[in-house]
Amino acid sequence: MPSEISYGKESGDETPVPLSHGRILCVENDPAMLRALTLGLEAYHFEVVTAAHGGDALDRFHSYAGKFDAVLTDNNMPEMNGLKLVKFLRALGFNGRILIMSGRLTASDCREYENLGVSGFFQKPCEMSLLAGLLSTSAPSFRSAP
Repeated sequence: MPSEISYGKESGDETPVPLSHGRILCVENDPAMLRALTLGLEAYHFEVVTAAHGGDALDRFHSYAGKFDAVLTDNNMPEMNGLKLVKFLRALGFNGRILIMSGRLTASDCREYENLGVSGFFQKPCEMSLLAGLLSTSAPSFRSAP
């Protein structure tokens, strides 16, 4: 990722928004949500690699030799949930930023994720400018959970 961050503005918003570049693995089982996330992140100049569930994400992770700047994953998915995916990614040596998105995160879920070094959590849906900032390597960790 580039060490320099440029700033832009969302229409109608006077808050600077970091425009970052990097490869993001985006894992979401809802096709409409995955498409919206992809388009939104691409608007912030991220390269987005998509996966429909945890097993699919691991396949993509291996296909790209683990070269991701960050992972954005849903918590509740078929075949392999977000927690199992994060455990696998950490076991494979991925030390990058991981963000968990969900409509139903419990305090217990958050503690388990924190023990795995997850960078942050947020409830769906989320403002794209906030998400782009959280995925930036210069952003501090963010906790927005129960």
